[in-house]
Amino acid sequence: MREEQQKNQLHELFNKQRFAVIATQASNKPYTSLVAFSSTEDLSYLIFATLRQTRKYDNILQNAKISMLIDNRENLSSDVNNAIAVTVIGHASEIKDNRQHFMDIHLKKHPYLREFLQDANCALIGLSVEKIIIVRKFQQITLFDPQHTKKQPS
Repeated sequence: MREEQQKNQLHELFNKQRFAVIATQASNKPYTSLVAFSSTEDLSYLIFATLRQTRKYDNILQNAKISMLIDNRENLSSDVNNAIAVTVIGHASEIKDNRQHFMDIHLKKHPYLREFLQDANCALIGLSVEKIIIVRKFQQITLFDPQHTKKQPS
């Protein structure tokens, strides 16, 4: 599959799916969490929010290397042939510069989170994408490297 086709497929998946699972780790203990996510247009950043008093936030402070799983499964037997699972690997950190810009991206997809995002204890997290692994039909694995076209968000 051509790079442009992969990028379009990733855009479609990331726009359609509202939630993802993130995997964090601290003190050699893995931890997963369900998050509402959004992405920048160039796919170089994924965005989610969490309260600062959570295990996921503490884990990110201890170890910024995280992964995020986004998929389109429907819990049907046809998922064996049709499901796509994407693992995004990168570094997460709290967004402080250009916070409003990233919050606007996130609110465009998740307008119902406005009050949550405005809470003083809410951290907006950016996952700087290093690698995207795409798995189709449970065995066809391809890599997508957003670094080719990565631009700093404005």
